Formats: sequence, structure tokens, C-alpha cells
Amino acid sequence: MTHSFDVEIAKKYGIDEAIILNHMFFWIQKNEANQRHFHNGHYWTYSSIEAFAEIFPYWSAPQIKRILKRMEAAGEILTGNYNNSPYDKTKWYALPDSVYCIFRNRPVDGTESSDRKDESVQPIPDKSPDIETDKEPPKPPVQKTKVEDVFFGHAFSEPMRAKLQEWLAYKAEKRDSYKPTGLKSFMTVVSNKLKVYSEPDVLSLIDNCMANNWQGIIWDRLKGKENDDQPPANPWEGIPKL
Repeated sequence: MTHSFDVEIAKKYGIDEAIILNHMFFWIQKNEANQRHFHNGHYWTYSSIEAFAEIFPYWSAPQIKRILKRMEAAGEILTGNYNNSPYDKTKWYALPDSVYCIFRNRPVDGTESSDRKDESVQPIPDKSPDIETDKEPPKPPVQKTKVEDVFFGHAFSEPMRAKLQEWLAYKAEKRDSYKPTGLKSFMTVVSNKLKVYSEPDVLSLIDNCMANNWQGIIWDRLKGKENDDQPPANPWEGIPKL
């Protein structure tokens, strides 16, 4: 693998910057030719720090991060996030017009221009499919959970299942999701409470807990509301027959 840079750009911005700029321009120019990744008046490319570290093995990831941060602060590159997923934090890069125009007016393939020799060459594009910068960013896998895995075989009614799913979503929004063992224990507790208290009371309690932004379900608030559906005790139990 061979990396090189434009001497005039290195004089203006520094050697590290010239190498990064040459690499970015290659991919930005490629995206422009394919009419892709155009946002806010610029063509963009993107790459993670880890991908840069594989492309430029003579720099460590912290060194690359410092170089990019320095270039961004100096206005030598533009950064953004145009990923399809909000969870994808891969950075996107574009060249400001002042830098882009320099490249557009200079050859980048190592050939001689009409009036002077240019010492820049085209950077070697990344060959690895995992870090190739002109591919669409990977979308995070969708975690699918079977209903049976959530309720652990408990025979809840449809309204109760829906309410429990709503409670789990509420906990996830608070970044306090149950781990598998805790979720199994929680479902067992709910099942046991339904043997003592009526389903409407349990549904109402869960709604109340979410409305008040409580961290958990305060089961003590059901005291005194024992399930009236329980069969009454036999009044003749214990009395000997005649």
C-alpha cells in the first residue's frame, strides 16, 4: 500500500493534514461522480476512527482523533451526521470550498500538469468491505423478542399483556430495562398479584405509576383492594354434621 500527498497542500496545512485531505478528496470526488451523499451544498464521505486506523496503520486511533479534531477546529474539514439510523454515530466529512477548490484545480493522480510538476498521487482506496467508506453505513440489527420470552409462559389476558408491554417500553425509555432474570421475576410477581387483586386494579396501578413517572410499581397501593372474585369461605366449614 502506498500513501502520498500534495506538497503544496502539505506546505499550507501540514503533512498529516495533507494525507487526510488527499484521502477524503478521493472519496468525495467519487461520490460526486456518482451523484450520491450530497447534503447542504457539499458532497460527503464518512468513516469511523477505527476504519481510519486500518487505512493509516502508522497512526494510532487517538492520534487520528486529534488530527481530525485539529483540522475541524481550523476549518480544513466539515463534519456532520447523515446516517439513516439515529443510533449510528459514524462521522461524515466534507471539504470546505476553500480546500475543495485547491484540489479541483490540481491533478491528484500523479500526472504532470501543463505548467508544473505535481507531486501528489491518488490515495489507495480502502479494499476492506467492513471499512470501505463509499458503502452505506450498516444499520443496527433489530432485536426481536418473542412474546413467550417476555411473559415466560404466564397466562395473562390480552389487555394485561398490552399493558405490560407498555410498562416495559416505559422502563426502556428511562434506560432502566430489566435484565432476563429480573424480567422473569417481575412477570412472576405480576402473576401472583393478579391472584390477589383484580385485573382492573392492577391495570390502573400500572397506569398511575407511569403517569407519576415512578421508577417501579408500588404494589402497596393495592392494599385493601383484595380481589372480590375469590369464592367466599364455606360458612359451615368446621361445624360437625348432625
